[in-house]
Amino acid sequence: MRVLVTLLLSCWLGACSTLGVLSPLQDGRAAMLAGDPQGSEAAFAQAMVSISSDDDRALISASDSARTGAALVTNDTLRRYAVAPYERLFMHSYQALNYLALQKPEAAAVELRRADAWQRTQALAYAEKIAEAEGIAPSDTQALSALDDAAARVRSSTQHAGALYLSGLFYEAQDALNDAFIDYRAAWQAQPRNAQLASDTARLAQRLRFDDPTPRATPVAKPLSLSQDARAGDIVVYWERGEIPDKVAFQLPLINSTAYTLVSIPYYPRQGAPAQRLSLQLDGQSPAAELLVDTHALAARTLKEQLPGILLRASVRAVAKQQLQRELNEQSPGLGLLGTVYSLLSERPDLRQWSNLPAQVYVLRQRVAAGEHRLSINGEQPLSVPVRAGKITLVHVVSAPRVSYSRIYPL
Repeated sequence: MRVLVTLLLSCWLGACSTLGVLSPLQDGRAAMLAGDPQGSEAAFAQAMVSISSDDDRALISASDSARTGAALVTNDTLRRYAVAPYERLFMHSYQALNYLALQKPEAAAVELRRADAWQRTQALAYAEKIAEAEGIAPSDTQALSALDDAAARVRSSTQHAGALYLSGLFYEAQDALNDAFIDYRAAWQAQPRNAQLASDTARLAQRLRFDDPTPRATPVAKPLSLSQDARAGDIVVYWERGEIPDKVAFQLPLINSTAYTLVSIPYYPRQGAPAQRLSLQLDGQSPAAELLVDTHALAARTLKEQLPGILLRASVRAVAKQQLQRELNEQSPGLGLLGTVYSLLSERPDLRQWSNLPAQVYVLRQRVAAGEHRLSINGEQPLSVPVRAGKITLVHVVSAPRVSYSRIYPL
């Protein structure tokens, strides 16, 4: 009877867990790529309501208790989905772009400030989380070694150089140079190998008469200022490439005083070289775009930081299932067999994520003469990009399987 009740509760909560915040996040991204900024804005607004509700939840509700209790005898897919930091920051960035597409620059500014404020508050608590994750998470298997390697490519799971750079661009276009400098510098600190971020940071430091914050060893392009040439403007290409890899299941042995148990945990497998070499051409030239956001690395670091909690729940779940099997076996061998089958079938990892995000984001910034310019991605039909003197033109481009998208934002 206990197994039957748990199975029914698992089915009901499992159906509920497919709804909530992930569905509107996926829908918002899909609508954006379909050229529907209004539909995308509505979907992301719905996701934000759900996230805000979770953030403001001071007490655990009865439904949360039910989810947690069921998860301890089933699996983590019954837990309320917690939006990862990088997912939240992509959401704010996309919503800001939606507002720009809908001719609502004030709303875009508010959205970018939300992302900035949230990143700052998260940075304060980040060190403690890292210490805990590094101390508990195992690293003696090939699968988790791949996770470690991917996670090591970024310094923090809460710092999103793409969101920071878009915010900096917006502030610079509004001539709020001090705010732009702060965001460019933070983006460069999150992605220190990106020479474009170093160049923009140094350029604004020069205009604001700050000391140059970039180390001399960093390759920095010659600082440019929009005011230096009244006949020129800047093209900035925000280029999203590929799709974030799926999480996969990994069987990890857990040994306690009474039993040897295999539990399923999620991880990201090692990624090979991309099958398609992507290219960008601007006015017939092939300038190099630089890595701005490594979404795979951010996701891997987030998962690595979650491992202590995942392993703790897996250990408790293994003990609970063993106890359940013993109780059923004492009542009847047939019930004991049913308990064993249930334990095997119910043990699966939580593989949920925002699955239509890009694998990487690259950035290219070029000073060009005012007028029309031709931008081509992967040899496709060139895009005509108008550039105004003394202004910034942002071009959002997406190159992914079965997806080709572009939109121009005069800032």
